[in-house]
Amino acid sequence: MPINSPDIFDSIGDAVVTGGGSGSDTFVGLTDTPATYSGSQNMVVVVNAGGTGLIFETNSGGISNFVSLSDTPSNYVGQSDKVVVVNAGETGLTFVDQVTPIPDTSTFVALNDTPSNYTGMANKVVVVNAVESKLTFTDPRPDTSTFVKLLDTPSNYVGQSDKVVVVNAGETGLSFIDQVTPIADTSTFVALNDTPSNYTGQERYFVQVNSGATGLQFTSEALVSTFLNLDDTPSNYTSKNNNFVQVNSGATGLEFTSVSIVSTFLNLDDTPSNYTGKGRSLVMVNGSATGLTFVDEVVDTSTFVTLNDTPSNYTSQENNFVQVNSGATGLAFTSVFIVSTFLNLDDTPSNYTGKEKFITRVNSSANGLEFIAPTFLEDIDTPSSYVGQSNYVVVVNAGATGLTFTKKDETFISLLDTPSTYVGQSKKILEVNAGETGLSFVNPVTPIADTSTFVTLNDTPSNYVGQSNKVVVVNAGETGLAFVTESVGSKIQTTKLSLTAQSVQKLYTTGQGANPQTLVAGVTGKIVVPLSITYIATYSSGFQEASTADLFCGFDAVNSQSAGARWTSVKNMMNGKAVGTYTYTPMGLNVNTDFSSSGKAFMLWSDIAFNGQWIMDVYFSYALTDA
Repeated sequence: MPINSPDIFDSIGDAVVTGGGSGSDTFVGLTDTPATYSGSQNMVVVVNAGGTGLIFETNSGGISNFVSLSDTPSNYVGQSDKVVVVNAGETGLTFVDQVTPIPDTSTFVALNDTPSNYTGMANKVVVVNAVESKLTFTDPRPDTSTFVKLLDTPSNYVGQSDKVVVVNAGETGLSFIDQVTPIADTSTFVALNDTPSNYTGQERYFVQVNSGATGLQFTSEALVSTFLNLDDTPSNYTSKNNNFVQVNSGATGLEFTSVSIVSTFLNLDDTPSNYTGKGRSLVMVNGSATGLTFVDEVVDTSTFVTLNDTPSNYTSQENNFVQVNSGATGLAFTSVFIVSTFLNLDDTPSNYTGKEKFITRVNSSANGLEFIAPTFLEDIDTPSSYVGQSNYVVVVNAGATGLTFTKKDETFISLLDTPSTYVGQSKKILEVNAGETGLSFVNPVTPIADTSTFVTLNDTPSNYVGQSNKVVVVNAGETGLAFVTESVGSKIQTTKLSLTAQSVQKLYTTGQGANPQTLVAGVTGKIVVPLSITYIATYSSGFQEASTADLFCGFDAVNSQSAGARWTSVKNMMNGKAVGTYTYTPMGLNVNTDFSSSGKAFMLWSDIAFNGQWIMDVYFSYALTDA
């Protein structure tokens, strides 16, 4: 057998020192690493100053103050009261004087995402705008505190007792109707239409589909619980002890049978029937290859030397080994010595002295194995040398396939709680971030009042005490915000009406083509409380206004002809105008109507027809309140 045959190593077994792996199962067990983790919490691994191994070191690389970082000023001399900003080259930090105050954010209207002033906003509320980019003022929302105050529901419950709510025929809202079809009781099994009507006398009964397959019924038929209850099995076990179960001859079910189970070799159909006179006989396939038969013992195989392909005796073979003979036709004795230990091999170390926990590797000449001390550098996924790596740290490489050495990062932006770059931060300063988890760059600041909450702003209420469920509106003086109770049923609203030149010419109330305009429709049980009205008239083209028509607004144009019933009027509206845009904001008059304004519409009309070619937008603000 060749001395380097793989079979030799198989025969050596556990005598060989395991190679290709670490002699230690822990990092601190290596010869070039720290001996313990004690006192090294949160430290990193770096190459020691001598470049001969690894040590633990604090994560900052030993730097304990700001001016020791490589991208910060080198000292604080002459820098009293200055702030830290990113330098002009955006490569590090520097000290500068504070020179640029930030915009005023001490009031609500000074913020970047709020309205710029309170003018004309009295009693309005604050909401997010339609594009969700900032806050804006708007009229208070309509009252939705009850079902009957919604826009698409009935206006009251009068006369609706016991009625139900359904979608109306026009599918535009909800309405009340009588209940017309009672809902069947489906709360119990016996209340269903296709089940028994009661449980009387049905204790322990089962449920099955009835014979007509039209519903369910109760039945006393027991569930099959034994083998004998099945339709295709015997009906009883009488005199069937020790019998077996087999498929019957008609292949329609099961039956009992007394056929015995084969329990011996002689009971088989293709074996001899007895052992008589067959002591020490062998079993072989018979000559016709149809079964087994006994034959007399023909070859002595009781010993190694009686086999056909082995030596015929042990004479003079003491301590010899067995090997395949040179013709590869059998076995022969040989005196060749078998290697019994790893050290007896020709290409291995000669002893284990001083090699405890060492590992095995191929030597530098690639002609044998050697023992080496386990070190960090010996692993296949680590660097191969410490040369030139003094004070470097160990990190996972870019390909995430192993470890490598890298220079310690000793800059401000390498810290865990600081910005990661100076790009775009020139002349900015540092402040603690909003999450209070680290530092961030911001524009230079001037100390300002506390604006961290709504009630610390200069133009807002000073506290929330007693303001539960109130809303925020612009105060009456239009100088800031205030809390007010959101009144029900008297929401301030503004409606816009746009009129063509033809519609303007037909605003008169009597005669052919008369068409006064409704600004707010009448609502039963409600009164329109007028607040302000603005007309913006724009001359389009054609004839100038030559009439002396007056423009009016008030309750019900037909019944508001007297001067006392008109809320506002514009005398000789647009008379003599032939170009341009004009705004009219008439003040409300002392209205004394001779009828109730409850449920009345608020309308727009003229005393005679206009004849100029101008259009008009009308803006009417009002409150709709309970009568």
